[in-house]
Amino acid sequence: MPSESQMKAAMQAYIDTVNQGDHTGIAALYADDATVEDPVGSPLKSGKTEVAAFYEMAVKTGAKLKLAAPI
Repeated sequence: MPSESQMKAAMQAYIDTVNQGDHTGIAALYADDATVEDPVGSPLKSGKTEVAAFYEMAVKTGAKLKLAAPI
């Protein structure tokens, strides 16, 4: 299991990469066999290629992440 500091670093990397609009960088944070279901109930996006395509669309909207509290 990852340590608390590793989990916090991963979360910060996700936030930073989303805010940079780097869809391939976001997908690189995921496991090779990862799935994304967004919105809930939609077909799964499976693997880094589909995850990257999903985030490519998401970052084109200009979506940004901001913490409401410390990680």
